[in-house]
Amino acid sequence: LAGGAGARYLAVPVAKDAAGRLAVFAPPALVAGPGLADVVVEEPSPLEGPEAASIERLAERFLARYLSAGDAGCLGYLTVPEARIEPAGPDLELVEVVRVGERRPGRRGRRTVLVEVRARDGATRSVYPLAYRLELVRRERWYVAGVEGALR
Repeated sequence: LAGGAGARYLAVPVAKDAAGRLAVFAPPALVAGPGLADVVVEEPSPLEGPEAASIERLAERFLARYLSAGDAGCLGYLTVPEARIEPAGPDLELVEVVRVGERRPGRRGRRTVLVEVRARDGATRSVYPLAYRLELVRRERWYVAGVEGALR
């Protein structure tokens, strides 16, 4: 828009045909910008204690396989037997673990950690910041019992 400063938001109506192609089917419209949520984000605290190093190693090993694996069998050694975790892969690659923090103090034998990573998409070579919440269980060693993740 000529002469205007600042952001303008447009709604563009699109549809997909039977072949999967997208088409714009009406003129765009000026609309209000998206609302902002009023949310307090809890910052994870650093891992502490004598098992911090082993938990960090587990998180890195697990996420390297989780991101690149084509089937859940590749995760077996790192997860509890009853866990049903589907890998995000196979076309992702762990670039680095940025931070491993703890969401809340763990109960004996259980911990929830937040792992921030950078991962590369194999098709586009783009690198994304990602965050995963890992539910860990201590048996003879630490295992992953569950994973939640999202783009960060």
